[in-house]
Amino acid sequence: GALTGGVYLDCAATSKKPHVVIRTLADAVLHDANVHRGSYGAAAAATAAYEKARAVVLSFIGAPRDGAVIFTRNATASINLVARSWADSRLGPGDEIL
Repeated sequence: GALTGGVYLDCAATSKKPHVVIRTLADAVLHDANVHRGSYGAAAAATAAYEKARAVVLSFIGAPRDGAVIFTRNATASINLVARSWADSRLGPGDEIL
């Protein structure tokens, strides 16, 4: 059935998507281009959309500057990035994270 109202936060990978998300994903697939990798029209449009999304996130969370936010492919990649870049230099054998 149609998704009307409500917010579903059960699991980002499998949750119901609002129609605006489905339309945006379909548009991205139909006009696929690499971000920051080309000078042709589709790549420029993809880069502009990507940077607009970054600006929206920065504003939403009140980030102080562009470099304060990075995008990763998923939550697992984000957690691994933090673990490798922060925890490796601060934790040693026998340390535990609760």
